[in-house]
Amino acid sequence: MKKFISSLLAFSLSFCLFGCSSGKASDDSSFSMLDMGYSIPVRDQGPPGACVPFTGATAVEYNIRHTLGQTFEVPPYDLITDMCGVDKEEGYILLAESYTTWAISNEFQIQWALADGYEGYTLVSSPFYISMSCEQKVSADDIKSAIREYGGVMADLNISSPTYMSSFSYYNDNGNWDHEVLIIGWDDNYKKENFGGHAESDGAWLAQNSFGDEWGNNGYFWISYESDVELINSFQMSDEFTEVISHAAGIGFNDDCWIMGIGTGEDTTIANVYDHSGTIGGVGTYVGLYHNDEGCHDFAISPTDITIEIRSADFSTVLYTQEASFDMAGYYVVELDEPVEVSGPFSVVITFHNGNYCAVEGPSDENYSVQSRYVTSIAEGESFVLMNGQWRDLADPSTAEDLGLDEEPRNPYVNVLFV
Repeated sequence: MKKFISSLLAFSLSFCLFGCSSGKASDDSSFSMLDMGYSIPVRDQGPPGACVPFTGATAVEYNIRHTLGQTFEVPPYDLITDMCGVDKEEGYILLAESYTTWAISNEFQIQWALADGYEGYTLVSSPFYISMSCEQKVSADDIKSAIREYGGVMADLNISSPTYMSSFSYYNDNGNWDHEVLIIGWDDNYKKENFGGHAESDGAWLAQNSFGDEWGNNGYFWISYESDVELINSFQMSDEFTEVISHAAGIGFNDDCWIMGIGTGEDTTIANVYDHSGTIGGVGTYVGLYHNDEGCHDFAISPTDITIEIRSADFSTVLYTQEASFDMAGYYVVELDEPVEVSGPFSVVITFHNGNYCAVEGPSDENYSVQSRYVTSIAEGESFVLMNGQWRDLADPSTAEDLGLDEEPRNPYVNVLFV
C-alpha cells in the first residue's frame, strides 16, 4: 500500500510540473532531476533571509545523489554553524545565535565552508556562471550542461516584486534580485502564454524553492528563459579526501570591490608554507579573478590556466609540478596525478596565468554586517608573493605598498587536501 501511495504521489507531482507545458520530450528539449527519480524534499526556510543556506544545502544533496549515488542530508543550519559559529576565532563570526538565519548571505561563504570539508565530503568544483558585475554570462546550453553534470544551478531572482508571478510560472524583467532558488531542469517547449503575456518565446527553467511544498506548485515553479536571473554556481562534492588544511579562514568582501586580489602582471605567483605530514591528493583555489574596467576585482567567465607546485619550505626544491586549465572562473580542486608524500614543512606554489589575480583574504572588519564580524590574521612566514624574482612575505606591510594596495592582504585562498 505504501509503495502504491508513493507511486501515486510521484505521478501527481510529475503531472503538475510537466502537464502545464507541451509535454515531456524524448530529446534534449526537456530534462530535470525529477526525471532521474531523485526526491530531495522541498524545504521551508521560515523567516526571510535564509534562502542561501537552504538552497545551498539542497544543491549539495542533489549533487551527492546525482554524481556519487549516495543519499545524504545537509541540514541548512549546519552550514551556518560551520561557517559562522559564535565560538570561532577567525572568519565569519556571528554576534548572536539569534542571527543564524541571516548569517550566510552569499554563495562564496557556502563555497568556503564546503571547501573546508563537511561530514566526510569536500567541495572540489564550483564554477561561476556569471561575473559579479553581471557583465559576463554563460549561455543557456552551458546551464543545461551544468544541471546534467552537477545536479542543479543556484540562481538569484526577484521574488518580492516580479513582473509576473502565478502559482507555477515566473517572469521578471526588472532585476532587483533578492532570493535564491535551485534550477534543476528545463523545458524548451514550456508555453510563453503561461507568463501572462510578457514572454515572447517558449521555454523555461524548472526551479525548486525553499518556501515549503504549499508554495507554488508543490514547492516548484517555472522561470521564463527571458527573465532577469543571476545564474550563479553549482557544487561538486567528493568523498575521496580525508583532511583539508588552509591558512585562510573565509572569503570576504569590501564595500567597493567585493573580493580582494593581488596581481603582479601576466603571471602572478604566490606560495603558502605549511608544517604538516601526510599524502597530498589535491590543491584547491579560486581561479579566473581579474581587474575589471571599474577598477574592481571580478571573476571572468572565460578559460584560464594555473601551475601548481609542491616545493620545499624554502622554495628551493620542486617536489612536484602540474598544470591545470579551466573553462570558466570558480573554485576548483586540482587532483594531483601523482599524490605527494610530505613530512614536516613544505610549500604550495601557485602561478596564475593569463593576467589573472590571486584571491586573498582582506583585513578584519568588526562591522562586516549587522549580524556578523569578519576576522582574519596572518603570521610571518605563512604566505608569500613573488615580486621581481624575490619572495615577499604578505605579513610585511611594505609588500602591500609595493603591490599598490590600499589595504593589507592576508592569506591567499589555497586549500591542501590529503588522501
